Amino acid sequence: MQTVCLPPIALKATACSCSKYLRNAGRAFSVFIIAVLLHVSTGRLPAQRLHLAYTANLNGTLTDCQCGEEPAGGIDRLTTLIDSLRQVYPELLLLDGGDLLRSYALPTLNRYMLHWAARMGYDAMNPGDQEFVEGLAFLRSTPQVGLKTLPWVSLNLSMTGQELPLAPVRTFARGRFLVRVIGLTDPSAFSFIQPPQPLRIFPVEQALQADLKPGGKRAELLVVLFHGDWARARGLASLLPPGSLLLVSHNQRQQVMQVGGRILLEPGPDAQYLAHIEATFHQKGWQFTCRLIPVNRRVTPDSVISHQVTTLLNDLKRRQ
Repeated sequence: MQTVCLPPIALKATACSCSKYLRNAGRAFSVFIIAVLLHVSTGRLPAQRLHLAYTANLNGTLTDCQCGEEPAGGIDRLTTLIDSLRQVYPELLLLDGGDLLRSYALPTLNRYMLHWAARMGYDAMNPGDQEFVEGLAFLRSTPQVGLKTLPWVSLNLSMTGQELPLAPVRTFARGRFLVRVIGLTDPSAFSFIQPPQPLRIFPVEQALQADLKPGGKRAELLVVLFHGDWARARGLASLLPPGSLLLVSHNQRQQVMQVGGRILLEPGPDAQYLAHIEATFHQKGWQFTCRLIPVNRRVTPDSVISHQVTTLLNDLKRRQ
């Protein structure tokens, strides 16, 4: 397996649409990627590529912080990038690792984040500790468009009742391949936010080893959404088959590494970067190309989301 981890890309055009930006970025990257392929392949071109987009640690960040720093972040611009990737790659898998909501109770904003996630059409979402910041009453009172219809996935979390339906695994067919997505949330992630009483948390290693037991059903590509610290992530990587993806969240940092043929990635905090992963299957196994796309001020905010965000922020100011 070969892994190509590319640094954050900068938007060169001064006034262009995000779709054009992605096309320009794709040309810039293709030269380097092709050189790697010629080095490792045996002459036969890959039959298919899989494309995944990954978000994590959004922390309820609605828009630009207006602090003068780049990237600006915010789901208004992140929406533009995700929609643009979908135009280029219609079968894109959209995944989230957790900490979608704020780290403190703010019901109006946190409820909007759930509506936004439903609008974006995520394929799989791992619940982080911040998803429980509002408590059980919030889970029970959230409208049907919110928690109960979002594609939560977790191998080691279980909740009695129907407050948070959790699928242990989500599997997706893409051409001749299967993509198998599982979620894991480390119990130590709940050091600041106390989980609601009905939530049961099982050890991540125990849940993972039971899922990967010999003779179990194996997918072509295994993606693990892990909510926990990087030391635990590196340990879990050794349990995964080579050629797996371990997508990390909770640490609020940007990091990419390879551990024994498995790629580990965290895109940073506050919707500042969107991770785009291209997985290509060769005779020798999977090759991964990683891009961290900056959510900067040259990306035009989505007009619908921007209007909703402005209305929400004005409403919150009036309540202060």
